[in-house]
Amino acid sequence: MLNFLRTQRPQAAVPAIKSFYLPLLLCALFHGPVQAACDDPPSRGVKWIGCDKQGADLGRAELRNGTFTHTDFSGANLAGARLGGSDLSFTDLGGTDLEGARLDGSRFVGADLTEANLKDAILNGAVIDRAVLVKADMDGVRATGASFLQSDLSDARLAGAILREADLRQVTLDFAFMEKADLSRADLEQASLDDTRLRGAILEGANLKSARLHYTDLREADLRQASLVGADLIETRLDGARLGNARWVDRRLCQNDSVGECR
Repeated sequence: MLNFLRTQRPQAAVPAIKSFYLPLLLCALFHGPVQAACDDPPSRGVKWIGCDKQGADLGRAELRNGTFTHTDFSGANLAGARLGGSDLSFTDLGGTDLEGARLDGSRFVGADLTEANLKDAILNGAVIDRAVLVKADMDGVRATGASFLQSDLSDARLAGAILREADLRQVTLDFAFMEKADLSRADLEQASLDDTRLRGAILEGANLKSARLHYTDLREADLRQASLVGADLIETRLDGARLGNARWVDRRLCQNDSVGECR
């Protein structure tokens, strides 16, 4: 009988020990590194997830291929920073200085960039879908092939911006300043461009199907081969605009020498 008890007691103790230490082990594995990551120094591939970086000075920092989802960068200095290939989805970048930053191929899905400074930033191939860029300064930005699907760019500045072949479907660009912007072959289907200033802009081959163009300034713009089928034009200014071979609201093909009106 004593032999039986001696052989059974150690076996019964094993699961008790495991059940005691397992929660501690899981806590160390899943909680410790996440908290420490917010204190990691700026570096390529760094992971700052859900961190507080308000007002941080990260000018010219090397942050390529980083993960920054749900992080608060509001008011931070990221001017000239290298963030190519990074994920900044659902981040708060309100009032952040991103002037001259390299953001090519980065993701900003659902991000808040209200009043952010993006002057001369490089956003080629970036995904900025369903983001808020109200009153953002994007003068001179380079965003060839970038996606802004359903984003809000009301009152934003995009003078001289390069948005060739950009996906701007269902975006809101009301009251935006876009003089001399290059939107060649950009997709603006169902976009809202009320009171938008596009004087001298290049919209050659652009898709403006069903776009809303109330009081839009398109004077001297290049709309050759663009599609305006179903677009809503009210008090739209087209003085000097080139409309050669454009597809008009009623599906008419404008003559090659059409200027200011579709003939």
